Order: sequence, then structure tokens, then C-alpha cells
Amino acid sequence: MVDQQNPNRILVGSDGGFYVSYDRGKTADHYMNIPVGEFYAIEADMADPYNVYGGMQDHDSWKGPSNSWSGEVNVADWITVGTGDGMYNRVDPTDARWLYNTSQFGDHKRVDQAQRTMTDIMPRRPKDQPALRWNWNTPLVLSPHNPQILYTGAQVLFGRSTAATPGRRRAPTSRRTTKRRRSAGATSSSARSRPSPSRPSRRASSGWAPTTAGCR
Repeated sequence: MVDQQNPNRILVGSDGGFYVSYDRGKTADHYMNIPVGEFYAIEADMADPYNVYGGMQDHDSWKGPSNSWSGEVNVADWITVGTGDGMYNRVDPTDARWLYNTSQFGDHKRVDQAQRTMTDIMPRRPKDQPALRWNWNTPLVLSPHNPQILYTGAQVLFGRSTAATPGRRRAPTSRRTTKRRRSAGATSSSARSRPSPSRPSRRASSGWAPTTAGCR
């Protein structure tokens, strides 16, 4: 930001901290005593009190409580739940044990918060297929209609079922819901569609299945 009263004074904030230049950018002072960070995205779970999750540029993904027994939240209350450039964190609203997050270029992970383990779930294509082209901050979404379906995308939209995750309980499906899914047809939106990630796919591995033809 350029100071409108003094154009030689420039203020800059980044994942590296806070800087001020007094000579229009030729030199700058780096204020190391200001505890700041740059978050890509924020998420919350359904716990009571709820926990806040944040993906930080150049500094992992973090989780912290919204409150504590003492009525305050300190630095010691925060823990890391992801690596790399922390970005999106998606918590299963039916079971907060399971967390899905991502870092740069589609590096997706499944986190078992009970066992404190992390599993690579990044979609991959066979070598004879065109390489997947990931965005720097690749989206990761749990379906609002069925939280046991996880979506991500490069030039292809992928979906996978989280119900097959080892150690988790599968939510019961009513006959009415099953009948509605069967009658929905193939024209449903991607958020409502139900991919079949358990079937082998020529386009991706690691449990993902393409939900649209996408681009090559």
C-alpha cells in the first residue's frame, strides 16, 4: 500500500511478515516482532466448542479451539494438521475424526485426528495418460448433499467416497434416499452426483474417479 500523503512510504504485508519502505521501495524495514501470517482458507468443525482450521502460506495447516476451560486460547492450544503451503481443510461434519486437506498443486491428504496419522490421497493418472494440471491452490470440497463424497479437480473433476476409509463407520442410507438417487438420472449437478471411486479408472488412482469427461 502506498501512503497517499507520502508516496515514498510503502507498506507491504506478505507470508513473510510486514515491511515498510521510506524510499519508494529501494530499501525496506522488516518488522520481525509482529506475529502475522497469511491464511488461504478457514474452516470449522461441528465440535462444541468448535475448532478452527486454517491453511497458512508457507507454514502448514493448523487447528485450534474456539474456546477452552480457562476461557482463553493460547499458542500452546494450536497444533499442525497438514504440511507444506497449507490451503483448504475440510472436516467431515458427521465425524470430526476425519480431516481432508491440501497443499500446493493438489497434494491432498486424509488425516485421522484420533490416530494422528496422515495418508496421501492425491489423484494420479497412469503414465500413458495426459498429466493432470493442478492449480496452485487446488479446491477440495465435501459435498453439501452427502459429506461422504469428496471432490477435487484439475482439468478433470474427480470424486471419491470417504465411506471406504479404513476405521470409519458408514452412515446408513434409507430406502427413500436410495430410490431418489436412482431416479435422479445422469443430468444431476456434480455436487449431487455419486461417483463410483471403487471401480478401477484409467484416468486416476488412489480411490478417485472422474465425474465428468473434462479436458485432455
